[in-house]
Amino acid sequence: MKYRDNIKVLLIYPPNQLMDVETPRPDGSLGPLYLASSLEKIGIQADILDASVGSDDFSLKDTFFRRIKQGNGLIRIGMNFNEIADFVVKNNYNFVAISSNFTPQTTMAFKTAEAIKEKDNKIKIFSGGVNARNLYQRFLNTGNFDGICISEGEIIFPKIILAASNNYSISKIPGTASINKDGKYTINPVD
Repeated sequence: MKYRDNIKVLLIYPPNQLMDVETPRPDGSLGPLYLASSLEKIGIQADILDASVGSDDFSLKDTFFRRIKQGNGLIRIGMNFNEIADFVVKNNYNFVAISSNFTPQTTMAFKTAEAIKEKDNKIKIFSGGVNARNLYQRFLNTGNFDGICISEGEIIFPKIILAASNNYSISKIPGTASINKDGKYTINPVD
């Protein structure tokens, strides 16, 4: 398949947070796989990174089995945020989507987006999933997310990427949430 030259997307499962008694596990949700498939159908290269496990450049000892106790008492496993940001920049991704289905992922998604924007503020970052949809204001208020998919990602997200790659606002796309130039939320439910 020939990919569009100017679009390269990375779909990220953020690092995982667990209680000390929990057994580490990869995320395993199918959402990013569906998104990758829907993007590739229209010629957009989409890769997936489960940051709990890491890329081929990492051993599981340094990601999945690396247990870092955090200030909130939870244990974080996976790549650290700078490693994720370095991976994004090194591989020349210009769009990133961060999956957030569960409440414990909120902080992980925020810190992942923040680290990427600190490395390269031109990279467009989006989020989706039940948690991101329900907390869209918190996500957008960080200043690190360019939009939130609030509906079926495999239908909406390709439209978001096509609009963003052409420097069009996503604010008119049904199924999105964003902040307009006046700092107000733009919510477009699905028609």
